[in-house]
Amino acid sequence: MARDTLALLARLRRLSVAAAQGVLADAQLRARDAELRQAAAAALLLAERNSGGADYAAWHPRGVAARDAAGRDAAQAETRRAAALGVLVAARTAERSVERLAEERAKTAHRDALRRDTIRLEEAAYPASTPRRT
Repeated sequence: MARDTLALLARLRRLSVAAAQGVLADAQLRARDAELRQAAAAALLLAERNSGGADYAAWHPRGVAARDAAGRDAAQAETRRAAALGVLVAARTAERSVERLAEERAKTAHRDALRRDTIRLEEAAYPASTPRRT
């Protein structure tokens, strides 16, 4: 049985899109988590400053470092999210290209079938008066 390579390619493209969607969903969750950690670190820094505790001067550098690290993590997570989105866009584009190619193939097959039917009808309606000899 001959395999339809276009159908196989379409299936691979669908799997590629599904995988890219999974990676993007994970990246979005990680980016959101990093944003929340960044916001929490900034809020804690502000709360400690407003509390006016005696050990604030000792704690402040660690709080700033934690906030800055959370900010870097959030920026990296956002970069990974954007990259995952780009991969998904490329996968969907490739999937649509295969779909369009399959549609064109189906249209061509339909036109060819109509053409063959027309030829058969014409041959049936106007048979040759003499048989062909080769």
